[in-house]
Amino acid sequence: MPDFRTNERTKSINQADMGAEIRVVARDVRRGLTLATSGWCVLIGTVLLVVVVVWALNTGYADEHPLPVLAGAALFIVLEVCLLRISLRFVQQGRRLLQPDALTALREDSRRPVFFLRSFADDAAASANPAGTSLYEFVLGNAVSHIGPFVAVGDPDEKLVNVAAARFYVDNEWRAAVLKLMRRSELVILWAAPTDGVLWELEQAVKHLHPEQLLLFFHLGGRSRKARSRYESFRLRACNLLPQGLPSRFKPCGPSFIGFDAEWKPRVLAPSRWGCWHSFADRLVHWWLPYHAFQTLDVVLALRPATKKYGRMSFHASALVLLAQILNVVVAMAPIGIIWALL
Repeated sequence: MPDFRTNERTKSINQADMGAEIRVVARDVRRGLTLATSGWCVLIGTVLLVVVVVWALNTGYADEHPLPVLAGAALFIVLEVCLLRISLRFVQQGRRLLQPDALTALREDSRRPVFFLRSFADDAAASANPAGTSLYEFVLGNAVSHIGPFVAVGDPDEKLVNVAAARFYVDNEWRAAVLKLMRRSELVILWAAPTDGVLWELEQAVKHLHPEQLLLFFHLGGRSRKARSRYESFRLRACNLLPQGLPSRFKPCGPSFIGFDAEWKPRVLAPSRWGCWHSFADRLVHWWLPYHAFQTLDVVLALRPATKKYGRMSFHASALVLLAQILNVVVAMAPIGIIWALL
């Protein structure tokens, strides 16, 4: 089979090309800049406030009035967490409003796109779970930005509150639009879910894509009971669609992928087992961090082997990989440091 990679320019896509009535949400530059600037100002102000409080505690007042200082420190921590969440929300909303729609992104970028497919039910779950679809879309977008524009079909009922894939919206003929864009994509990332729509998309991907152009994404891995149940449901329904099926045993600790070789033989792409502490760390600090920050690192680490052939990842994604390596070293050295201090 010939190499599926190509330097061919992506043709300008319009409604006639997609075979469906398309609508987009235009970027709002003024409001986006206002929200993003406000968010950064709040974030910088929060950092300065921390510096001032730490400096004040070193003036000796804490030694003379310990109880008021402890009460003030507790209130300060609550205030700091609230301000951090507000600042991040403002920055994300601002960036989302500044992001171009999918048709604009495809016209402005000559590269073939990376097409993200998922169930809208997972989108709905994101509103209740901060580490839902929108967060993973943001991380995936940074991890594949060196390949091409990151695009997706949007849920007509969604609220544009987070930075994610560039969206376009279609009418009831969404299947025609999905199929035509899938054929023009350099890479397709399919968020695996045992739903009719996702399984239809998987069937079309097998028919029209080279095996190495498809990645299946599993955001929970396969360790928890919920993750095992979801994976098994998807595997049983997808086994007849994939020439060599899916692995019966699938137990990564966190976000992971399944890719395919030229003969459709599946291979699991997941961080090393050393990274299993990430999910535990997320449960410990989820009350403070607005997202499951450590598991987002796993997404980039798992994607790195599959996207390496397209060139180097973006600076943001590379920085996340470096941060993950530093965190692992710190965790490994922490017990040694504690024992050394006790001795």
